[in-house]
Amino acid sequence: MKNSIIIPAFNEEEGLPLVLKDIFSVIDDTFEVIVVDDGSTDCTREVAKEFPCKLVSRDGERGKGRALRTGIANAQGENVIWIDADATYPVEVIPEMAAVLATHDMVVCSRTYGREHIPIMNRIGNAILTKLTQKLYGFKPSDPCSGAYGVKKRHLEKMELTSNGFGIEAEVALKSARMGLRTVELFLDYRPRVGKTKLSGLRDGYIILKTIIGSLLIYNPTLLFTVPGSLLAITGIALIAWFLAKPMPMLDKPQEFVIMVSAVLASLIGMHIAIFGIAVQLYASVHRFATPGRLTRFLFAKHGRRLLVVAGIVGVCTGLGLLLVVIPHEIPHGTVRFVDLYEDNKLVIPALVAGLFGVEMVMLALFVSVFRPKQQ
Repeated sequence: MKNSIIIPAFNEEEGLPLVLKDIFSVIDDTFEVIVVDDGSTDCTREVAKEFPCKLVSRDGERGKGRALRTGIANAQGENVIWIDADATYPVEVIPEMAAVLATHDMVVCSRTYGREHIPIMNRIGNAILTKLTQKLYGFKPSDPCSGAYGVKKRHLEKMELTSNGFGIEAEVALKSARMGLRTVELFLDYRPRVGKTKLSGLRDGYIILKTIIGSLLIYNPTLLFTVPGSLLAITGIALIAWFLAKPMPMLDKPQEFVIMVSAVLASLIGMHIAIFGIAVQLYASVHRFATPGRLTRFLFAKHGRRLLVVAGIVGVCTGLGLLLVVIPHEIPHGTVRFVDLYEDNKLVIPALVAGLFGVEMVMLALFVSVFRPKQQ
């Protein structure tokens, strides 16, 4: 079987017969049609049985996402196309979607025309969610919340979808973007809904938003961790450099010491956060099929790991060298506390930061070597 059409349905006895009738008028024997009944309490099951489609029934409403995942698990085709059961999407586009999947990984049907049939609050919510998906994940099409998608089944299986409700399309959109799938956008005319809507603007909008934001940890750790961590580290290092350039004492001693220690902690914490973001990106690239970003590709390359080791060695040697300048000069007359070292010789601060930076770089190089793809 080449193509599988999945129709999730919950109490769609009015719209489903129209959708099925139109579908079977435009498809051939290279398609199978699967209706997933999500615990309907009306005649949805009976309607599906009147057509030559495969019916998968579930007890109790569990959500569109769960129904779609069930349909994917039962699909025999290498291409999976799904469409809503409320007759809002013209099924005439299905053969075109199948043709696109012959050469691409995914197709999205955007509701470009007929948007007046979407409630105004839903339109506003869709616009916000679309911008978030595009900006946070690089999703190109203009309607990630569309109910008409087509994706090669092997990619859907790699996505390991988890959404149960209306967040399923947003999950597919963001994961496809991070996987670098070759995607085509088709534009269609959205029609008035047949039957009662099941979507709640506020409730389901929140679910979709939670899906988009919650996926940042794995699918955009650069934005969530690496960039903020790097900025914090740079700020701390810049503050240290500014303080060290000033004549001593700059402030009252207790204040000066607290500020300097805070700057050191900011630089070290920032480095840890940035490196954690890099580590998550490495994990996502290897185990979640996310396309490696520029930084990840650089680190996976041999010259990238070598540069990390060189930077680490330089940092450690710089820190040790500065301490060799400080300690022999300060200790001959007895035990000296760190505060005394700081007050008498400002080199102790950059010595510690440089040494710790060097250790971090060496450990990151080792971590990358563990996660790098086997072929590299």
